[in-house]
Amino acid sequence: MKKLLFLAALFLSSCITVDDFGSFWDEAVIDPALAGDWKMTSVPSADMPGAKELRFVLQGDHYGLATSADFSKEQSGKPDFMPARTLRAGSYAYLAVCCDKDKHSGTVLARYRIAPGMLKVYAQRDDTVIAWLQEHYPHAANIGRYGPGAQGEHVIIHTFDDETLKILSEIPEGDMYWRLVAEYKKAW
Repeated sequence: MKKLLFLAALFLSSCITVDDFGSFWDEAVIDPALAGDWKMTSVPSADMPGAKELRFVLQGDHYGLATSADFSKEQSGKPDFMPARTLRAGSYAYLAVCCDKDKHSGTVLARYRIAPGMLKVYAQRDDTVIAWLQEHYPHAANIGRYGPGAQGEHVIIHTFDDETLKILSEIPEGDMYWRLVAEYKKAW
């Protein structure tokens, strides 16, 4: 849980929390474009902190993801990489990061896009995505709203399933539903 909170605060603010990723981890892939180090170039808003650097290292069937805060641990011989893969939902790519080594629980999702040498990470606008979910999928079994809490309501996935994947592929594009939370430049 500590890793989940750290990751959400530093990299995936307002990411989608997944209670049980289940077998969908096996459907997620390794996106070769993510490999290597990334340095932040901008944060669109002061209230959306992001990790200043990201490192994606191939570790068997997934990437190990470390943020700049983990780099000092890596130098001391104890890297703290979190398993990460890409989940494709229609034309969208979601970074799935597991904060639990079993790769089924404690997963967070953030939509991302890669252009030559640039990584853009997006977070959902919870209020409009929740309204969209209620209008288009009012009876969805495993994706919906959680809250209210200190930060208000947010999107949560209870158990990832085929319907959830379909819904993620249909959430509309654009600033009304997604906000840019960080941009990174590839550190060659």
